[in-house]
Amino acid sequence: MINWRVANTDCCDQKRSAAANERDIKMMRYLSASVVILSAALSLTAASAQTFIICEGELQQHESWCGQHDVFVNCTELKTQAAVKCRAMGASGTPNIVKLHSHDGDQCGYDTHKVTCQ
Repeated sequence: MINWRVANTDCCDQKRSAAANERDIKMMRYLSASVVILSAALSLTAASAQTFIICEGELQQHESWCGQHDVFVNCTELKTQAAVKCRAMGASGTPNIVKLHSHDGDQCGYDTHKVTCQ
């Protein structure tokens, strides 16, 4: 006598297994596409980030102490002027400011900063 219950279970397990495999394949395709899209978006964001160099000091006549730079600002205006220039370049986030070099002189010194607009 044939045990139909066992035979049916094997059949159904194979069907469930095929359906699960198809679902897994679709999920892997979805995840792969998501990774590609996210990578492209991150690359575009990094490529569109604008950077420039600010010299911060007291007297513009001594700005050469900063070395090569794009903008000169007075001692207390660094964050404000960096934000203004970034907005003019189309950025809307808070600028990332990194001090590159410092030179003593006058009341506040002369510092060179790399600004990355976000």
